[in-house]
Amino acid sequence: MAVVRCQPDDTGVTAYTGDGTEIRAGHLAVTAGARSGQIKGTGAETLPLGTERGYHILYRNHGGQISRPVGWAEAGFYATPMAHGLRIAGTVEINNIDAAPNAKSIAYLQRKSHEMFGPLGNPDDTWLGHRPTMPDALPVIGPSSASSRVILAFGHQHIGLTLEGVTGKIVTELARGQVPQCDISNFAPQRFGRQG
Repeated sequence: MAVVRCQPDDTGVTAYTGDGTEIRAGHLAVTAGARSGQIKGTGAETLPLGTERGYHILYRNHGGQISRPVGWAEAGFYATPMAHGLRIAGTVEINNIDAAPNAKSIAYLQRKSHEMFGPLGNPDDTWLGHRPTMPDALPVIGPSSASSRVILAFGHQHIGLTLEGVTGKIVTELARGQVPQCDISNFAPQRFGRQG
């Protein structure tokens, strides 16, 4: 069950899940990507967190069309052979995380994939991914203004998996009361003004 709110105090943080379960910890790291701002009491809900929405379509039984990922730069998408088919992924839009999918983006990927590979039929599956993004394109990493017991770490856009190791190390250092080994001042949540 997801954490929906938290209540920090002088000795730690109590997190509450959607079913009412309470979890007590010395620190709480908010690392929920594009949904980080939905956790009340963290200070993340006051930050200008947006989402880059990327679209994906899958053609089953067409994975053998290529042997490696291939990009079409001018069309703005990648084709990737997968065990379960040919995946076409691309296009980016900035929109609310809960906005309805844009049918034009799906149709665009279908049209362009047919231009690239010939007739593939209709996609067997579609998917919409949400990448967390901040207005200045930098992640948020550091103690929240709401409490130093709450550590924010999200907004890595397209490179969250790439940066998860170093971000996890920084979060651990902050939770231990250590000064991070690298300068994180540019990533401070406070750069957007006072939070909750």
